[in-house]
Amino acid sequence: VEVDLNDVVAFFDVWLRGDGGTPVRRWYVAGAEAWESGADWPTTAPQTWGLRQDGTLGAVDPELRRTLTVDFAASVGEHTRWSTGLLTPVDAPDRAHAPGLVSFATPPLPRLRAFGAPRFACDLALAAPEAALHVYLEAVEPDGEVRLLTEGVRRVRSGRVEVPLRPVAFALDPGWALRLSVAGADAGTFERVPVVGDQAITLTGPCSIEVPSSLR
Repeated sequence: VEVDLNDVVAFFDVWLRGDGGTPVRRWYVAGAEAWESGADWPTTAPQTWGLRQDGTLGAVDPELRRTLTVDFAASVGEHTRWSTGLLTPVDAPDRAHAPGLVSFATPPLPRLRAFGAPRFACDLALAAPEAALHVYLEAVEPDGEVRLLTEGVRRVRSGRVEVPLRPVAFALDPGWALRLSVAGADAGTFERVPVVGDQAITLTGPCSIEVPSSLR
């Protein structure tokens, strides 16, 4: 996605200088690969999926216990939203076989639209005192290709944690699925936690991902 700096200037003209009338809000919709606009932001309602022991997303599973041995070489890639600032195209390759992840996926879904900041919540048990928890929300195409939608990261200790993901708008056609992946490193972008030594992250139930589903 490339940012049009003329849109940025127009935004500040309205909100800082007071020029123009009622601003038109514009947002990019991943999946539809199109810009949408309106006088107001889309209305949403939370939709929650629980992480389940069998690797699916569905009803919350209080018996969940999945351990990730952190691969400190795991990486989203070089041209990410963190490194580009969205001023140049983001290049996220197919993540179907990305290393260093523990993943959970829905079955194929009916049409799904979302707008806003998803939120991940989970109880964690760590082998070392602190960890970097990277949470990825992804779309699974009918042919199995996995595309990154948005992500969040937080430095954590053992216990109950919540990780807000970056706001996103996306639209999935019928037959697509949603996947939630967790990692303990993103080499080349974020510092290693811990600096030396191994780390293992155990997810224990209940764990969930809340997505603000669009009602429009």
